Amino acid sequence: MVSKTGEYHFNTAQFERALEYLRATPSVRDVLISGGDPLTMQDERLEWLLSRLRAIEHIEFIRIGSKIPVVLP
Repeated sequence: MVSKTGEYHFNTAQFERALEYLRATPSVRDVLISGGDPLTMQDERLEWLLSRLRAIEHIEFIRIGSKIPVVLP
């Protein structure tokens, strides 16, 4: 989905497809959330995504690619 600012954002169905892929691919153990800036997501949305990633047993690392701590300390 494209926002009013022209940025592209995943909708819930797209996140669910990505999560299903991760559940079905046990060789993936490290996930990087990036694109735009994940720390600008609504808290509830980020918590929803992180909780589902944490529920996947073979995912060992979840990283968040963000510039927010540098740009908005």
